Amino acid sequence: MKLLILFFSFLFLFFSNVNGQIYHQLAGRNSDSNFNAVIDNENWIGECYLCFLEDKECIYFYPNDKYHHLAIFLNFDGIGEYVIDDSTAALVKKSGNDLLNGIYYSNGNTENKIVITNYDMKNEFVEGYFQFSYNYNSKVVNCKSSYFKAYFFRNK
Repeated sequence: MKLLILFFSFLFLFFSNVNGQIYHQLAGRNSDSNFNAVIDNENWIGECYLCFLEDKECIYFYPNDKYHHLAIFLNFDGIGEYVIDDSTAALVKKSGNDLLNGIYYSNGNTENKIVITNYDMKNEFVEGYFQFSYNYNSKVVNCKSSYFKAYFFRNK
């Protein structure tokens, strides 16, 4: 039980600190860095970035009018389809005071994927779409984007 509490504490601190730092460094960096998605029957429009972390890559999605954010971890290797395994995507829901309401992880559905359709190394961006689902209580929640354009961000 103590290990579980420690694990969730780490995740809370990681997502709160890393995502907040990255978002504040990226805000307004590229006006055409955007995405459109439907998350739990709500339309999300916002900014997204492909972040190169120490041991893996992550695409962060920040909706314009919500406090929540979405992170999809992958081992980026150019154009292609990447499976979103169990717990490799996380939807973080927060209230206006940065109070954590919940972290929801992808459920390992075999149809969960992120597809990179364009990789522009010169201008440092990728384009694509994703679909995945997560479990909320006894309900399966679907998340699907029709398009995203994510610029590269290297955390130095």
